[in-house]
Amino acid sequence: MMNVYVAQRILDIYLFKELLAPFIFGLCLFTFLGLCLGALFELVREIISGLSLYIAWQIFVFKIPFFIALALPMASLFSGLVAYNRLAKNNEFLALRSSGISLHRWLRASFFFGILVGTIYLLINEIIIPISNYSISTLYHKTLISNQSTSSISYTFHDKSKGVAKLSQFLYAKYFDGNFINDLILIEFSSKQPKSILIAESASLHFSTNTWICYNGQIHMMNNKTPYIHAIKFKTQRIENINFISLLTNIQYSPNWMNINTSKAYKKIFLLSNDLFEIRKLNIRIYQKYAAPIACLLLSLIGSILGSSAQNQNFSQGFGESLVIIFFYYISSFISEAIGLVGIAPPWLAGWLPNLGCIGIVILILAKEE
Repeated sequence: MMNVYVAQRILDIYLFKELLAPFIFGLCLFTFLGLCLGALFELVREIISGLSLYIAWQIFVFKIPFFIALALPMASLFSGLVAYNRLAKNNEFLALRSSGISLHRWLRASFFFGILVGTIYLLINEIIIPISNYSISTLYHKTLISNQSTSSISYTFHDKSKGVAKLSQFLYAKYFDGNFINDLILIEFSSKQPKSILIAESASLHFSTNTWICYNGQIHMMNNKTPYIHAIKFKTQRIENINFISLLTNIQYSPNWMNINTSKAYKKIFLLSNDLFEIRKLNIRIYQKYAAPIACLLLSLIGSILGSSAQNQNFSQGFGESLVIIFFYYISSFISEAIGLVGIAPPWLAGWLPNLGCIGIVILILAKEE
């Protein structure tokens, strides 16, 4: 009994090692293609617009985790196709069948390999990508170079606590991207009269505590009797209980750059503003984030099953099949997201539909092979 267990463990380790080399190659290849097509051209345009090479290089480095996460499902599929196809061409699977080892048994290594890849994807997407994207936002803030988010913003806040909208605050900022503010002016009103004027060089938003931290500015106190009382200089000043809902919903966030907890927190903004379309959109993205690690597992199984049944396939054919399968997977993702956005399918189904299709494909192929 012990000998059988040891033999099975040796088989799993051997297959795991066979999957590792093409996975690393595929990960590097797909990450490189993603960086060239998705990041490099954009940075070249921004360099032409005035972004320094040093800042551009830093932004390029911080974008690498996003494209690594994007390449992980492709690499898991590619590794299964290439590794299991090579073993099939060497008649190693034929030898396993003759020894009484079924397809389900040698797919176990691919199953656990897919779990490992999915775990790596989850860690990168939930921990590393938010940090890297915050760093990118910081770099853009320092250079005051961005696309749509670097425009000035002004907004009037009203107090509706007593059923009547009363002017409470007026905000102007030369730069606001949802995290950072430059050249902030905040006027507070009482009975339609200015109560105080806060002027600050910069500020940072802390949504979890509903506060802004302002830096290097002055507070000018006013009242109805005298037009001006005094000015208070400060290096750091906390502003609390500001209604960010309407203001933040005008800022273009990308849910692809958020982790699950941040997406849920951001959804609360739209729940309060009753924006049903954005709520549905964010719900779909949250379910997609849960489904993506499982996709790594399913694509690894699909690649391994197809690779073990195609003995005459070469490396270029395996790469081509990987691109075709990934293409149809993302097409199905776009279609399912679209039917979810228009309300045809509930958000959970729109997020999980591509994975459900992959599960169906795995079951059909396994039934056919057996």
